[in-house]
Amino acid sequence: MREVSLIIIFLCFFVIVNSLFSQNYNGSDSLIAKAKANSYLNSPDADKFYREAQKIYVQAVASQNHEAELIALKNICLYYYNKIYNLENLFETADLLNHQSEKYHIPAYQIYAKVFLFDVYVYNGLYYKAKQQLDQGTKILKKVTDPEPSVTDAKINLYIAYSNYYAALHKPEKRLEYCKLSVKELEKSKADIDYRKKACINYSNLALAYFGTNMDDSAEYYALKSITMNETGKMKNLSFPNFAILGDIYKRKSQYEKALQYYYQAENIKDNNNYRNISVLYKNMIEIYKKMNDTANINQYSAKLEKLNLAIAVNKYNSLSKVIDNMENKDQKKSIYFIMITTLFSITGFVMLVIIFRKKKTIIQQEKISQQYLEKELHNQNKPSYSALIEMVKNNNIAFFPAFQETFPDFAPKLLEINPKMVLSEIEFCALLKLNFSTKDIARYRFIEQRTVQNKKYHIRKKLNIPDNMDIYYWLCNL
Repeated sequence: MREVSLIIIFLCFFVIVNSLFSQNYNGSDSLIAKAKANSYLNSPDADKFYREAQKIYVQAVASQNHEAELIALKNICLYYYNKIYNLENLFETADLLNHQSEKYHIPAYQIYAKVFLFDVYVYNGLYYKAKQQLDQGTKILKKVTDPEPSVTDAKINLYIAYSNYYAALHKPEKRLEYCKLSVKELEKSKADIDYRKKACINYSNLALAYFGTNMDDSAEYYALKSITMNETGKMKNLSFPNFAILGDIYKRKSQYEKALQYYYQAENIKDNNNYRNISVLYKNMIEIYKKMNDTANINQYSAKLEKLNLAIAVNKYNSLSKVIDNMENKDQKKSIYFIMITTLFSITGFVMLVIIFRKKKTIIQQEKISQQYLEKELHNQNKPSYSALIEMVKNNNIAFFPAFQETFPDFAPKLLEINPKMVLSEIEFCALLKLNFSTKDIARYRFIEQRTVQNKKYHIRKKLNIPDNMDIYYWLCNL
């Protein structure tokens, strides 16, 4: 009887433990399925996708679900790379993915990590480090004897990364070779639920590779095929490179209107793409506008490109600092420090050039407006009160400013009321503008360069808070 009781107790214990284990296992499977379902390819809302990936990551770590944890980290990397192109965060997350996938001995995600790290290194021009990541990924791949779907997908991404590497080195034939390998590998997984979307990406890469080898017909064929594969059009970012490459093809054919039509389509979905792609798009559009002598659009897209290039430079500088923190080799660190310093100087120089360019452009526009105003107001210089003062200026008479103050007693006080820091020389300069002296005349009678006069006008506008779209002569006349 006692033995029977023990057996019953054991059986009850076994059933309870098995039940708990089964529930835990099912919960584990459920989280993995949830992580896989949260695919960047299936999410039109990238920010929502990112928030879900973060939530899954936290749950996976808490429940020690290693596979779900790695899937979530991979998805977060995709967000940083594709949506906001934050290389600093991409490097940190990819490094964590690399460490955790090695710890858990899951090769597919080790390869994914190597590809993401490659992206950071190649973007910063560290080609030797970038190639190391790809070669390490290849070694990991060779050790896999029975590749599962995730390994196949990682392999495709590895081939795409190799094609991007050779594109950066300007070796179009090698780029095309690896693009073909990625497409060949993809054809083995037609049963994959995301096959069509992955095909869109691979055909886009193939189109770019063919374009690089001057095979425009093949490039156009695969770009259009990629667009067709994205039949629902839900994932707009998949179509960006296709519209861009079609624009490039017609740009090369000098069919500028058709090229711009495709570029506009690409621009409409630019928010879902990284900085580099958009930068190339703007450069190509500016080239076309220059050939069409479209000054307005040249200025508009040049301004957009300036802003984008600054963001790219800052992004590059920030990511380089992360790269240095994770490097052990002192010689390599020194070389990257040199690149960082060069980048920092480039950023500073770029900002200075943008400021100078915009200032020069503003001054030119303001001078044109002033010239038009002065041509209308020439009759004012014939007034008796003006004539005497004008003659004093022409003769460089030191009594000019006291005489001006007698004629316009409220002028100087009003200027000082607006800005108490106005100095005498600036007020006297404003007096010349009040009398409608042109830039050329002020330069002649004050024995200074016209550029100096223009700069003085610019600084006085700032001190008096005169709006950029208002003429300084008109403003002072109505003071």
